[in-house]
Amino acid sequence: LTEAVDRGEPLDGVPMEYVAILAAYSRLTADFEVLGSEEFRVIDELQVAGSADRRVRYQGQAYILDTKTGNIELGALSIAMQLAGYAHGYRYDVETGARIMDAPQDTPSVERGIVLHLPQDGEPAGTYWIDLEVGWAALHEASRVHKLRKIKPEELLTPLRVDAPMSEVDPLIGFIQAAVSVD
Repeated sequence: LTEAVDRGEPLDGVPMEYVAILAAYSRLTADFEVLGSEEFRVIDELQVAGSADRRVRYQGQAYILDTKTGNIELGALSIAMQLAGYAHGYRYDVETGARIMDAPQDTPSVERGIVLHLPQDGEPAGTYWIDLEVGWAALHEASRVHKLRKIKPEELLTPLRVDAPMSEVDPLIGFIQAAVSVD
């Protein structure tokens, strides 16, 4: 529905519960020029990809804009990572596999992005700057952790001693045998 708003299409038949949300979206995006919508973007070096909600121009600068409906404070770092990935990535043609560079004037900022918050719980909608430099650093850290998690246990574990077979011993007998004195 927000894409239809961006294109200026009529929203006939929209359920009433969405009318106020879409009106807020329309007001919040009035100063943004949409350069791209639902663009699939890829970062080969990190082997990550995803679809950016919008690439917009605001006050002469291009930015990645993402619309969120949930709690943005709880997920702020994840959102920063997500938008940083889109900002650093290339547009990707799924059919040909081609990576497409944005024109210089349309290349999104890698310093900050825009979060458009459209809460579903009746709270006020708003737009927020989000720090993509922190997001980019965290995305790299997450990539390193992801690679580390692929290490197989046998690459980390070396047997020290394997000469104590488990047997069915009465636990009380085990404690008696482990005692250091008769007392």
